[in-house]
Amino acid sequence: ARTSANAAIAGTEPLATIAGPVLAGLLLRAGGLGAAMAVDALSYLAMAAALAGLPSRFDADAPEPDAPKARLHELMTQPAVAAVTLLSALFFFSYGPTEVALPVFVKNHLHAGPEAFGGVWSAVGVGAVLGTLATGRVERWGRTGPLL
Repeated sequence: ARTSANAAIAGTEPLATIAGPVLAGLLLRAGGLGAAMAVDALSYLAMAAALAGLPSRFDADAPEPDAPKARLHELMTQPAVAAVTLLSALFFFSYGPTEVALPVFVKNHLHAGPEAFGGVWSAVGVGAVLGTLATGRVERWGRTGPLL
């Protein structure tokens, strides 16, 4: 159940990746860069306001946690945790350059503008949503046989 719940939570970012570029393109066309930056700033203010209402969990009298290096070593000696960590690192090291190169690809190879970039980026978001939905099924796949 936790795997499915985590997949549902993780799905919000790819959904924003689908809708965000389209909405940004419409906002840029209608109001220009200033309007887009103002909406972005307002979104951060809304997040700050939501966080300001949360109670603090900081307790000055709490004992010091174990050394982070020791906890990391303990986690990495578990094969499943090490495998997920390695997979995550591979994903982010390949995703970062793709995110930076995509606008260059759209401009130099497709000879297109912001609208095409928004469309390509939204397609990336669709793939991310499908991958997230498939991830929610991993728990069941793992029970029926080896999970590679």
